[in-house]
Amino acid sequence: MTRFERFLFWIAIVDFVVFVAVAMVLGGDAMNGTSLNGDYYLMQHGVYTEVSGPAFLYSKVHTLSLFVTHPIGMVVLLIAVLRARKQA
Repeated sequence: MTRFERFLFWIAIVDFVVFVAVAMVLGGDAMNGTSLNGDYYLMQHGVYTEVSGPAFLYSKVHTLSLFVTHPIGMVVLLIAVLRARKQA
């Protein structure tokens, strides 16, 4: 793995770990949650937790970031594995 590939891979790992930790602390994520009449709710395992608007927005943006960083991490890992097989 090149330094840049390793960097991208670790960004993906850290982003995912932070997402899980924050979701556990806040009580879920906004993608599974909802907003009703100005109230914001995160959901985790079928349980809703009311949060502030900024916390809901943070959760939504961070969840969406996973749709970028997770595939990048998988592609970088795949490239590294294929390169290693080719060199072996």
